Amino acid sequence: MDLLRTFHENIDTMTQEEFIKINDQLSTIILKSKQKRSYFSLVLKYYMINKDFEQVETMLIESENPMKRDYFQFIKHLYSIDIDRALHIFSSIIPKYIFLNNDIKYIIENSLFRLLSLLNGYYLTYEIEHSDDIEDQLCFYNPISDPIKILTYISTKFKRKEECIELDDILKDVDIVIDGGSISHTDHGDCNYKYFDHIIKMICKKFTKPLLIIHQRHIKSKIVQATIQKYNINIYVTPSGVYDDYYIIYSIIKNNCYILSHDKFEDHIFEISKYIGDKNNMIKYYIFEKTIGYSNTKIFELPKYSKCIQVTDSHIFVPTKTSFKKFE
Repeated sequence: MDLLRTFHENIDTMTQEEFIKINDQLSTIILKSKQKRSYFSLVLKYYMINKDFEQVETMLIESENPMKRDYFQFIKHLYSIDIDRALHIFSSIIPKYIFLNNDIKYIIENSLFRLLSLLNGYYLTYEIEHSDDIEDQLCFYNPISDPIKILTYISTKFKRKEECIELDDILKDVDIVIDGGSISHTDHGDCNYKYFDHIIKMICKKFTKPLLIIHQRHIKSKIVQATIQKYNINIYVTPSGVYDDYYIIYSIIKNNCYILSHDKFEDHIFEISKYIGDKNNMIKYYIFEKTIGYSNTKIFELPKYSKCIQVTDSHIFVPTKTSFKKFE
């Protein structure tokens, strides 16, 4: 639209009279949805250029669905003038939006470094080739802020109410959960238990307190029965009519332990994330990092740290394509 283009092209030098005039003209036109968003952004930009930050903030608060980019533009303008206010506004919008790698790029390339501290634990990457030698300063994160809410929801999927109490009691002394269904299908996806014994053997060498969670249909296998007896491993048998994935995910979150599996649990993670409003896939990435892979000959190495933004007292570490970049 010509008027929006004119607005955009002249906004840096526009006088108040010109601004009022073009607003009056645009108010008589029915704008499409995309044009409305562009118009809103242009009005915000005009007020920011003219340092009328209170008007900008009022517009953002009163708007039903302002775009994330509008907030970023406002915060960028505020950052060098009133950094505390900029941080407060950014903190208030974090739960409302999905944050992407491009947002990290915008923050860093505009030197808004203190915003990064508010994204502690977010699995976002600054997409450059960069490696700082900082592995000894990184740690493993648990980004789940309300595990009780998640556990309560998952337990509603259990067959019996008592199962929650039974599983909680077993999980008090567990360092890894084994997905019994997964290791039953290790032979090219066939459920023949070919490597069941050997995988349990490898796990018992690497961990001291494993728990095998396995569906009751697998317990009928003589190989499974013999392996459980041979290694005297703790087991939890899940009932028919319920996905054993619910019991496995429950265990990971309850115990903050590792899980040996080839499963990605995507459907159930999506369901849980939707229930708790996890816009930024924190549960997905957390479970992904807690899931240990394996083959029929070895158990893969445990991750040493989380590939998320990590904040310490003196530094901020942001994941890159190759490692991390350190910010003071």
